[in-house]
Amino acid sequence: MPDPYGFRALMLPSLGFFGGTWADFLELPVERVIHGFTLRINAPRNEFLNIRGVLAIRDGRPLPLGEADYTLEQSSDRPASGLPPQGITTLTGIHTLRENRPWWRVTFDEAQHVDTIDVFNRRDRLGVRSRSLAVEVVEADGTTSTVYEAASRAYFSDTLNVIEKYAGGRRADARVTTDAEARKWRTDTVRALNDSLRRGAPLPTTAEWLRIASLIPSSSSSRLEGEDWFLLAYGLCAQLKRDPRSRSGIYSYSGVLDSRDALSRLEAEFDDVRKALDGEPLQLLKHGVSPLGALRRDLPGIQKLYPILRDHLAESGLTPLLAYGTLLGARRNGKVMDHDDDFDLMVILDAPSYEAFDHRRSDLLDKLRGKGWKIWENGKNKNSHLGRNDLEGHLDLFCAWRHDDVVETHMERMAWRGVPARYFRWTTSIELEGQMYPAPGETDEFLHDRYGADWKVPDKFHDWRWPLTYDVT
Repeated sequence: MPDPYGFRALMLPSLGFFGGTWADFLELPVERVIHGFTLRINAPRNEFLNIRGVLAIRDGRPLPLGEADYTLEQSSDRPASGLPPQGITTLTGIHTLRENRPWWRVTFDEAQHVDTIDVFNRRDRLGVRSRSLAVEVVEADGTTSTVYEAASRAYFSDTLNVIEKYAGGRRADARVTTDAEARKWRTDTVRALNDSLRRGAPLPTTAEWLRIASLIPSSSSSRLEGEDWFLLAYGLCAQLKRDPRSRSGIYSYSGVLDSRDALSRLEAEFDDVRKALDGEPLQLLKHGVSPLGALRRDLPGIQKLYPILRDHLAESGLTPLLAYGTLLGARRNGKVMDHDDDFDLMVILDAPSYEAFDHRRSDLLDKLRGKGWKIWENGKNKNSHLGRNDLEGHLDLFCAWRHDDVVETHMERMAWRGVPARYFRWTTSIELEGQMYPAPGETDEFLHDRYGADWKVPDKFHDWRWPLTYDVT
């Protein structure tokens, strides 16, 4: 039988794809005692090993080890990345130089039972760098075995078998001998797979979906066509079906979703996907896929949360102001925007230095925790998600730093920059969904600065998470 392996790039253009979110990461079963493991890029060219990070999991949690309990090595360091050494308990990033077969390795001082090795890719289009990842473990007897190798014949064959399970036919026995046959195989397979999914095929597991996703172009050098749109839409929406907390791994496809037309084309498939998944209506937002009207659905809880937060902040002499998308909707027509899923608030913190501001911000969040607030800080950014156990919904609280005649806060694409302090020297009241809220005194000036001269014109793709370079029509 002809061997289709040589045509794998045309048959499965994203072979080895995995993402960097909790909805699409690579979970590798180990379930035994090992002395350590190695991540390596087995690409035919010089490449980076560049991922979000890796976790060694036992009993559903990272191994209870400190930095003194293992040794870390990697083939090279890239100082420009500014990353601390990547351990196995937090995701701090791995970034080597571009080289031949770059690697990263952990060796345990004492052998450990590991259930899974969880690998998180970059969350953007540069995740393609990891398509040739291999993972090797050092067994209890000191020998080495491979638990994952995306560039291997075995992985290619197993991927075809998973696709065959959902698409039907003899997909794994493909007789492909030319480029044209390889392209036709992919087109026919995507169509057959979509027909099965539309008829209500069982929801693929995350591991199965990563194999199916190998059919979908994801590199900026390729384009989505025909039935690809439905399959991608299905995969992203299915992530929410598995875990409603997920925002989906859409950023991984920024290389092919590079225009407003492309994003609109993807969202046009959501209604058919909803029927296939027997789920709720969904929409595409810059954070990912989200239930349609989720913010409006959460408004009753939000309207109860706000006065509690207002009173708690008042104890520190602070007023939560409407901000960003929430302020934009209020100023336009007194309503939350249909394509928004956060309720944005801002507090202005006076401080003589950034260090003093950061200390005051941390102290404020600690006080709120003491008042019963659950707080999820947003990484390196100065905003946090706030909620309470006794109420539904959550609030987004942004802390801005005022010094001299400047207020520094998050602006376009979350860039931290200064704006004139006069925007906030006084406050006004603005109506939103039938209730009055405080807002910056110079609301229109702030919105113009943040969203540009056309801020009054709705544009759900404004300030998208990645550049939208052109429209395909």
